[in-house]
Amino acid sequence: MVSTNHASDRSERGISRRSLFGGAGALALGGVVTACGGPAAQSTSKSKVTNSDGKKLRRITLSYGVPTLDTTTAWFGAIPRALGFYEQHGLSVEIEGLQGGTASVAALTTNRSQLATQSTQVIFTSVDRGVELKGVMCQIPGDFIGIAVSDSSPITEESQLADYLRGKTIGTNAIGGSPDIEVRAVVKHMGLEPDKDVKFLAVGTGTPALHALQKGRVTALGLWAMIYANFEAQGTKLRIFRPDPLSKLGFQHATVATQAMVDDDPELVLSYCKAVAKSLAFLSAADPTEIVKLHYRLYPAAKPQGMSSARAVEIGTKVLKSVMPYLELDKRMQEGQLLGDMEDSKITAVGELLRGADTIKKVETPSAYFTRQFLEEANDFDRDAIVAQAKKFSA
Repeated sequence: MVSTNHASDRSERGISRRSLFGGAGALALGGVVTACGGPAAQSTSKSKVTNSDGKKLRRITLSYGVPTLDTTTAWFGAIPRALGFYEQHGLSVEIEGLQGGTASVAALTTNRSQLATQSTQVIFTSVDRGVELKGVMCQIPGDFIGIAVSDSSPITEESQLADYLRGKTIGTNAIGGSPDIEVRAVVKHMGLEPDKDVKFLAVGTGTPALHALQKGRVTALGLWAMIYANFEAQGTKLRIFRPDPLSKLGFQHATVATQAMVDDDPELVLSYCKAVAKSLAFLSAADPTEIVKLHYRLYPAAKPQGMSSARAVEIGTKVLKSVMPYLELDKRMQEGQLLGDMEDSKITAVGELLRGADTIKKVETPSAYFTRQFLEEANDFDRDAIVAQAKKFSA
């Protein structure tokens, strides 16, 4: 049951543009800054060590398997930072942009980061190797991976895809992370042998990936819907295929922790989940264009260059809108639904796909990959108040 007893929370009062951007310290609300990664991930301020009441904040690092923060990351970047959701729950969150999910897992297991936000395939591969990782909150339940070819490609039907890819190369973000792991599994499902019938090449997610496709270094891309939306918004025409079982999969993107973190510091994990639950509720009702403006104010290097501000916002809005169907917020904001939850059947389906591709040896029970222990309390806030605030929000 979602509580309505917290109307005194700072998140549930109106926040004006002046309060967000008026003072030198205002941009530090929630304290998100990038420790490393590409320039688009860079923030405009340093992380805070105290909140507005002078109470000390816990400084934590959140690793993210992509080196840049595009507008689809607003739910863990711009929104909880600017609206003060991290600060409310005692956190100063530093985002570390990395190249691939494998690097993100390495940051977790070596204690360089306390939490990670990433695609879930690496949870399965890590658990299969005996590394105890656990999803603690599923923010994006829908699977947003696809295989894209140039609009000039000779294939127009999904049924042609397997024959077309045979002997070719697929470009993906980074070898061994997401979406590489899942794309390999889908290729296997199509009857092709990864690395034998189809080669893979790390091309990143930005301009190098697009150039690799345009110059013929790769025949297709295996990336995410939001990457394709960015390319198309800037004039590139693609044909995007989602071969079985992609459209049937869920449990796509989650907050991940080591089992040791879950056991030894549950309050930290819960605090993060509380902040992000509010952020998702806010995103469900806010004007996407205003969220994009906010994102570019806090992360100016993420703003497309060489064009007018209006055009950059238009592109950013199209990219943000591309992920909204996969967030499934209309469904998850209904009464009785918990933001961050995921059905066991969807978790098992991902495991079965990876096992069928010999990516993992065994599918464990869903509880080996995901815990719901934080979700009830993380959802204990006044959703109506957050939604009302979001509807009035202007950057």
